[in-house]
Amino acid sequence: MRTGSFTVRTDDAALAAFVGRTVKTIDFESPAEYAAEIRRLHDGNRESIERYGEERSWYDASAQSGAAFVEDVNQGGTVRNAAAIQRANAAINVPAFALHGPTIGFSVGAGVPCIPAVLAGEPEYALTITETEDTNTPVRIIYERTTSAAIDSKTVEETAATIAAVARIIQASRPCQIIIVSSTDSGYDGSMGPGAASVRIHLSPFASEAEIGLFVSALGPIRRGSYAIARDRFNFGGSWPFHYSDKASKLCVQDILTDNDVYIPAIHLHDELAQNPAAWAARTLNQVFGTSEPVPTATKAPHAANAYVPKRRKRARRANF
Repeated sequence: MRTGSFTVRTDDAALAAFVGRTVKTIDFESPAEYAAEIRRLHDGNRESIERYGEERSWYDASAQSGAAFVEDVNQGGTVRNAAAIQRANAAINVPAFALHGPTIGFSVGAGVPCIPAVLAGEPEYALTITETEDTNTPVRIIYERTTSAAIDSKTVEETAATIAAVARIIQASRPCQIIIVSSTDSGYDGSMGPGAASVRIHLSPFASEAEIGLFVSALGPIRRGSYAIARDRFNFGGSWPFHYSDKASKLCVQDILTDNDVYIPAIHLHDELAQNPAAWAARTLNQVFGTSEPVPTATKAPHAANAYVPKRRKRARRANF
């Protein structure tokens, strides 16, 4: 478990008021670390896992008790949401994605000469960039699970089942790490006004079906667990980050988010993910794999700033310097 903070930076004019503000963070590097924190809160009664002012069904579509939730976490997950994930998977049309990526290899006179190879008399002495099968490049999904309190748990979990199904599809071909995020307010930050906090749960790139069922699909780990952690550690008062809106949630993952990540923001009922989950899944899979068309394993690499692109000639290909 790591705690920390970072300073907000953004070029978005609508969020410019938050530049220089602080986001407090807590990262659980595994479900086991998260479970230990939940046990601390539950056993020590530092923060109630069972908030009696809310109906149990608001926390989790199964309407389980706080004690049952703690047991799920201690066991490392639940398969209770497996049927919903399977239904979501059945609705997704999974193309035969070509898993490919650029690699450097040797060929006969078609690229940049490698001097040691030339001097050694090697017939394949030129370095070239080609695309070959690649099943090792990891994928990272950062999933913001804080939602409006007005959205019922059943709707959230049905939507989350599609995300879980997409994660399982990706896992079948390459490592896929999922970071579950809950971004909230953090009370008031002195003269700066309302603050923000981010609770993260890092799943393994090879997370089990039970872990995905609990942390990606079920809502309990957020509305029971992460909210309780945010109240205990960050004085969470029930609002969006900086008391603004869910649009500020993305600011709360600036320290971990990269351009290559799949970022899933807080859901709204009008979102594509909620209205047409199959279309969202297809678009997301295209983002991850780059194409839905079969790609030969030995073709020219895409033109890049520093990539060597040989000039084609009738009889031979020579390097263009």
